[in-house]
Amino acid sequence: MCGIMKHLTCRSINISIAGFGNVGSTIAEILLHDRFSQHYHYNINIMEPFCDSTQHGKVLDFMQATMIHHRHHSFSINNEESYLNADYIIHSAGVTGTGIKCDRMELLDSSKTATEMLFKNKKFMNPNLRIIALSNPLDIIAYYTREYSNLTPQNVVATGTYLDAMRLKYYITKEFNVSEEHDVECMVLGEHGSDMVPLYSTAHLKNNITSEFVRKLEFTQEQKDRLNDLTVNAARKYKRSDCIQLYLYLSISTYLSLSLSLSL
Repeated sequence: MCGIMKHLTCRSINISIAGFGNVGSTIAEILLHDRFSQHYHYNINIMEPFCDSTQHGKVLDFMQATMIHHRHHSFSINNEESYLNADYIIHSAGVTGTGIKCDRMELLDSSKTATEMLFKNKKFMNPNLRIIALSNPLDIIAYYTREYSNLTPQNVVATGTYLDAMRLKYYITKEFNVSEEHDVECMVLGEHGSDMVPLYSTAHLKNNITSEFVRKLEFTQEQKDRLNDLTVNAARKYKRSDCIQLYLYLSISTYLSLSLSLSL
């Protein structure tokens, strides 16, 4: 266990979080409560390309609050050296859509500008760097992240339609009143946006304990239309809810945890 007096013996992991809005701040909090946070010394660097006095104050408040339980980790704001030597960069910078009808494509200009500021002409030192792109429009920003950073495709990952699949899974579970002993498996292809394609032919039930296949799920056209509407428009209908995106943030923490566990 990595305590205050023993942190020098723990391996340091350099994590830069680009953008400290709802997504970035939630990920930072999850990281500090991750099960591996006691085994590593996290150097968490907040890179905020649009850092005004309000945003700087928000970051500072977070850093001061960590003194309560997480003093064996270190924090910094816009530390270029830490950024260029990062093991992981979580790219969540950009401007959040504020309207219920806001389309992700409306965020392209601001997200692209932030991406260019963060990655263009940067000389990243770690050949094993992993950049996790989260900013919307996700697929396009993941592309520009790789282009501007001049890294290989293996260095840049995005969550794709993972969150959309979790939303579809939730609605299917409610639609079929799935019991706790079973779990729904389903898939969504395409973009993380209005052109996503739910693949109902892949949807099936599995045993929640053994993960064994139970049965294929059959859908009427009416059910497909209803589930499509719920899944595609979920972000617009619940734009002001942070909870609806918690699965995504947890998946990022899981991705980092898996990578870190391989090093233990």
